[in-house]
Amino acid sequence: QVWAQATRGVEDKSAPRGHTYGSALDVREMPSYTTLSKEEDLESYDSDDEEEEGLLHRFAPFLTESRDGFAVAQKAALQVAFWTTLYAAIAMYFHRSVMGSWGLPMATILCNMLFTVGSDLGSTLSGMFYGIIGSFWALLVNWIFLGFFPGGYTGENTSVFWIALAVIFIYTFLMIALKVPETMRFWALISFTGGYAMNLVNPADNGEPKSSNWQLSEQGYAENAFITYILGGVLALVIFAIPFLTSLKQSQTRVVRVAKDMADLIQELVKYYSRNKKTLKIFDIKEDFQSLGRRLDEADALGGNSWYESCGKSSRRAMTQKLFNLQKNLMEYAEPLLEVVIDEDFKESHTMMMSKMKGPMEKVVDGTMTIVSKLILAAEDGKIDEAERKDLQDEMDDLPRLVAALQSQVEQGSKMVGREGHKSIQDETLGEHYVSLTICRMAQLVLDEAEKFLHPEGDLEDDWSESFKKSCTGLINYDRGDLKWAARSSLCLLVNFMIGLYGWCDTAAIDRWKENGGKEPECMIHKYTAGLASINVVLMSRYSAGTIKAALDRVAAVVFASVVGTLGYTALGWCTDVYRVCTVVVIFFVTWGFMYMKYDGSGDTAGIAQRLAAITVASLMADCSNEASTPATFSGKFHELSDIIIGVLVMNIFDMVFGEESAASQAKGMMTSTVTEFQTVFKDYIDGKLKHEDLKEKIAGIDGKLSELKSTCSTASMEPRFWRMSFNSTLMSNVIDTYKILCNQLLKTSRVLDDDKKMLLDSLPCFNKLRNEIVFPCLDSTTDLVLATITRDQKKIPDLVVAPVKTGGELTVMLVNDLNNLGNVKTQDRKGEMHLNPVSRCCAMTTMMQSMVNAMRTLQKDCVSQKLMTG
Repeated sequence: QVWAQATRGVEDKSAPRGHTYGSALDVREMPSYTTLSKEEDLESYDSDDEEEEGLLHRFAPFLTESRDGFAVAQKAALQVAFWTTLYAAIAMYFHRSVMGSWGLPMATILCNMLFTVGSDLGSTLSGMFYGIIGSFWALLVNWIFLGFFPGGYTGENTSVFWIALAVIFIYTFLMIALKVPETMRFWALISFTGGYAMNLVNPADNGEPKSSNWQLSEQGYAENAFITYILGGVLALVIFAIPFLTSLKQSQTRVVRVAKDMADLIQELVKYYSRNKKTLKIFDIKEDFQSLGRRLDEADALGGNSWYESCGKSSRRAMTQKLFNLQKNLMEYAEPLLEVVIDEDFKESHTMMMSKMKGPMEKVVDGTMTIVSKLILAAEDGKIDEAERKDLQDEMDDLPRLVAALQSQVEQGSKMVGREGHKSIQDETLGEHYVSLTICRMAQLVLDEAEKFLHPEGDLEDDWSESFKKSCTGLINYDRGDLKWAARSSLCLLVNFMIGLYGWCDTAAIDRWKENGGKEPECMIHKYTAGLASINVVLMSRYSAGTIKAALDRVAAVVFASVVGTLGYTALGWCTDVYRVCTVVVIFFVTWGFMYMKYDGSGDTAGIAQRLAAITVASLMADCSNEASTPATFSGKFHELSDIIIGVLVMNIFDMVFGEESAASQAKGMMTSTVTEFQTVFKDYIDGKLKHEDLKEKIAGIDGKLSELKSTCSTASMEPRFWRMSFNSTLMSNVIDTYKILCNQLLKTSRVLDDDKKMLLDSLPCFNKLRNEIVFPCLDSTTDLVLATITRDQKKIPDLVVAPVKTGGELTVMLVNDLNNLGNVKTQDRKGEMHLNPVSRCCAMTTMMQSMVNAMRTLQKDCVSQKLMTG
């Protein structure tokens, strides 16, 4: 794998001498990698990991070899398990039945607590906030209905029954159709449509107290459910309040670590590039950069939850968010920079350039990272005192001098390499110019962000009125597809509700039983059962693939949790002190294990593990009994499972009969529109129809669509194909990744050219030939081939596959020659930004244009290979 990775970017015969662009493998031009001595190879990789291992690693040395996140997940799981066990022990002390008579059913409260608890205080607050709002809406509608119709439908006035059904239908549709947060929708539907609503149409007295005549009673089933949810949420908050564990702390810790690691990696990257030989160390650096990206995504999720801890009024949060944005932007610069460094051949021209560049470039990087280190300290403190402000300003004032020195040395080195003919731009030194320009751009980026740290005015001024207005507008901001999905989902949920309402019984057998007596027949689905509607809410998904996949996972989870809970209760549910103590001990280990799976898992695994913990603990915490189990005891468990299966069957029928376009078809449609849109935007920019700011907005939209497309492809890969052809997830993934790179490169090209595009590109003699014979044909052929392969256009594919793919190496030659003929180029600088060498800008533009062409050529080859493999 390492060797395959090392040989990905081999020299392209059509590319400029001295650089590679990931062309097809040619063993005759295999790059040479040198193995360094251990001391040299580990240069600047020394870390303080041993000092930061902490108490846990000192007592358990084997944990030093554990993967990232293990200790964090274990700590959070142990914290939740400890508090859950403590709550269970208190309930055992006061007796569960006694607490239930007080209106405090601990099994329900602990179940709600484990459903609500997050990974820290912020995520728990977020879930509790929306859960309370959703539960409140369910309580309010139930209370208003019982105010008008005390006791609900009692079997006498049928108009009350039909009014109740109308209220249930309207409430369900609105909660699905309106774009409310998912957590709020879940609790609003599970509490009312999957809970209270059945009591409104059930004429039988089921013994549950109801609040009527506009009165509120804590003993009412709806009010008590609302209270127990709040109590569960409060207990969940206590878990991360003692000891105090916040989203902000976790987010800040991750962002700070990423910032420090990124500073070290950028410095190491520059040191590697300053050497005179190629080694495999560069792939270690690349892997570390990729790891930083994943860690930043984790920090981003935690940062969003931290808003709930301070309502956006924390200066530490504001500064941490600035530091996070800085790291994201630096990462965007580092990714293409890495590819250029990997492709470097370390020949004589590189050695000559680095003899001038090395010292100044390392000084710029060191100065930039010194500023970053001061921003890290400011983010950790949440403020900048006068002494820190002065130090930071001094470093910022000195950085332009270091950048100017680097630019001067780059210019001298370029002239030294191009002494023959005195050419300022050489194809051998494009990479060196690109690296130096990127380093300077990073320095400017850090300077701009440092200015925001020094002048934080407005950071904490949240416009509540504007946010509220946007939230209200978003509730009704939907398209035709949203309405169709809402109507289908509402109808499906209501059908499951009606099946539960009328049940599924052998009416003839029941009539005979009523006449002759004997043993009462058992129904397949009991009347007035809310289980089908409840499982519908839990499994609600926009795609049939999501429904089936979620159903399989959750059915397995419910079966497993039911069996474990039933076994535990059967073994430990006796009313003696010994069994109570054993129950508490088992609760600790059950909660610890399942919550570890939640915190260390991802996606469906985490959600299922949390449900397992909640359902199992609720079963174990049921009121004790010294009576032996009967067939009726286990019959109830069977009916719960059969309700789930029937509810899922109804959902799948609705999805397949009334469902919208499959996820695979939607992915193809989205891909077609996105690829076509990029083609238009690319051409409009090259033709001068888009300025940088307009391009930035367009690219942001395309990038968002690509991210959404990636999610849709993930759903499509799980989708049952039935009569449809297989979904080529590999090709779709390659296309998405390539177009993300193209978007990034096009935006960077625009940023480099800026207001000088007309002089540096449009006015060149080769522009028309470049546009009409290389760039646009390559873009058009890539677009056509991608669309034809994805849509499996059997008539168009053969012609496209046979058509020759034009080389892009001539692009660099033409640009270099024409740019050299411009002579001394004088470019404009943005206000407030450092001057950047025009030659470096020209070289960077050339490198990125060549990179985009080669990325498109590589994608064409991928399309052809996928066509040959899949037919």
